Amino acid sequence: MRKFLHYLFGTALFCVVMSSSLQTQAQVLPKDTTYLPAVYVCANDMPYLYAGTYYDHSGFYWVHFEGSKGQDSVCLLSLTVYNVNHKQLWAGVCENKLSTTGYTYNGKTYYQSGVYMDTLVSSHGCDSVIHLTINSYKTYAVSKTVELCQGETFVLDNVVYGLTSGTTVKSVNLKTVECNCDSNVTYTIIVKPSYNINDGVLSVCENELPYFWHGDYLYTTNNYEKVFRSSQGCDSVYKVQFTVKSAPSSSDRKVVCKDDLAAGYTYGSTVINTVGIYNVPFTAVNGCDSTVTLTVYEGKTYREEKVVRICQDQLPYYYANKRWNLGRDSVVLTSQYGCDSVIYVDLQVYPTHMSNDVVTICERDLPYMYHGHYTSDYRAVYAGGTFQFVFQDSLTGCYSDTCKLTLNVIPSSETNLNITVCDDALPYVFDANNSFTLPGDYTISYQNAGNCDSIIKIHFVVNPTYKVMDNQVVCHQDFPYSYGDSTFTQGGYYTVVFTSATTCDSTVLLRIIEHFPPDSIKIVYGDEKIGKAGEFTYSVDMVATDFPNTYYEWTCNNPYWNIVRHNREGNVIYVDIPKEKAYGEADITVKAINDCGESAVVTKHVKSFANTEIRVYPNPTFVNEYFTVGFCDMKGEHIIRITNEVGNVLHQETVNITEDYYELQLSTWDFASGNYFLRVETKEKTILKKIVILTPQQ
Repeated sequence: MRKFLHYLFGTALFCVVMSSSLQTQAQVLPKDTTYLPAVYVCANDMPYLYAGTYYDHSGFYWVHFEGSKGQDSVCLLSLTVYNVNHKQLWAGVCENKLSTTGYTYNGKTYYQSGVYMDTLVSSHGCDSVIHLTINSYKTYAVSKTVELCQGETFVLDNVVYGLTSGTTVKSVNLKTVECNCDSNVTYTIIVKPSYNINDGVLSVCENELPYFWHGDYLYTTNNYEKVFRSSQGCDSVYKVQFTVKSAPSSSDRKVVCKDDLAAGYTYGSTVINTVGIYNVPFTAVNGCDSTVTLTVYEGKTYREEKVVRICQDQLPYYYANKRWNLGRDSVVLTSQYGCDSVIYVDLQVYPTHMSNDVVTICERDLPYMYHGHYTSDYRAVYAGGTFQFVFQDSLTGCYSDTCKLTLNVIPSSETNLNITVCDDALPYVFDANNSFTLPGDYTISYQNAGNCDSIIKIHFVVNPTYKVMDNQVVCHQDFPYSYGDSTFTQGGYYTVVFTSATTCDSTVLLRIIEHFPPDSIKIVYGDEKIGKAGEFTYSVDMVATDFPNTYYEWTCNNPYWNIVRHNREGNVIYVDIPKEKAYGEADITVKAINDCGESAVVTKHVKSFANTEIRVYPNPTFVNEYFTVGFCDMKGEHIIRITNEVGNVLHQETVNITEDYYELQLSTWDFASGNYFLRVETKEKTILKKIVILTPQQ
């Protein structure tokens, strides 16, 4: 670089050249202008000195000289400054490679980590400074032990371990994330055995219950599993298919004829000679003992006298599949128990009677009563008719043959008149004896030639000629509303003029009262969770309405829960939940109804946990979660304990319950997966519930 700068200075000095011709002293000396070659300088050699002047950055400069003869000379200097570069370099090398082969950069080899500086010369001859940082990355040789229970899995180098018991040693080469350096990990994988012991099928009779099996008492037919911890700490399972054979006890009734009892009646392996109750042993087909409670009755033979009285129209008479004649006769019958009896029957027959009558009446006397019976459809017998009646003899109870009634009816004449007048024509005179002042239906009777009534029926209509008030209640959805020839779209006060058929004008001052369906019900008040049977109250706020007859329609979709009573307005009901059907749930719905419609249905979902004492959910649950214990009808102070399978207490607290239904939430954060027991100790008893906690992978 220094040699390069000397060359530049030599060139610059060469540029200072005097003019080639000398002038006389009296002459003016011309100026010479010379263009210098370009000058290149490194930044660390600045400022640059030329012809007594310092320059500190690149550019073009005019340099003035005075020649030896006093004339001016000018040179154009082109100055270029090259920067000096500083670079930061980093290198990461595995420690075993750095100590053996080293790290080489720019012809130099480094064997230790650290920060190094080096200088390079660029193509322009300027220095460049390099800061090299070398990091050493360690390699490892590690041993790890993995313990599993059989059935748990561990994957290493795409191989699954844990399906079979045993010990495996496996070495794996790994690359570190930062520098891809080799490391070695030696795994010792120990799979401890788990046991699955099947006791097969185990059958016992009912009288051998409860049956003790591996620490538990079995009561019912089922498939049972018993989880236990092996000596190596792994879960193992006993299994059994447990069957309870029934040994039923039943009852039987036998009616035995007296002669058969005397000879000895055999039932099973027992011989019976007298009536009474006996316990007869049997062996069921499944080999279990069974007992039949037998009640023995004596089937008697007897003699019976019967008097049978019938009407003549009931002949022929049959008894015991035999046709009987008038008088006394006998028949021998066998009872359902096989015992013979003798029946004597005395048959008596009552005769029947017949009569004919002719009657004439006026139509006004219809319907006509004949011996306590009314004639049927009297309108069809104006010209006379024949009716048939059947009468019962009060002494014998027998009915006569047809009694015929010939009924002659003299009809009444009838005239219908429609009379319409205006109210200013009142009173209206119909005849010398009848006048009308009020509208309505009138009947006027006269005597005809047969001394029977003739009738005139008058429908009398009075059209008003005055102003009247009329109030009409109209539901909002029934608009537009028609009144006479007018149509209205909303409630209010209106004047309506009518012209009747008799040209009697009337003015109606009409008030239309607009009513709306009931507002929506917001919420149903009442218990959502119930812990015991009894009567519970549910209610809603009364909706805003302008109808005085708004009522509330309630339903309960649980067929065993009954809505037993409610108040006058119907916004409060009482639901009776019976003790024997208390557990369950129901939707209680309600809507408001008036003459203009109904509101939307609102539902209250009610759950009853009565008759369950303690309910645990969710079960199974998971580690690092929660489960809930529900207490039903268990008011008082109780001790809550959670134990493991060997009885160690893992959690304990005391709760004081003052409600019919109470829920306690417990955490599983401190528990591993496995089986646990919840113990609730009251003053009267201890309740035990099994809890299963799983890991999320399960």
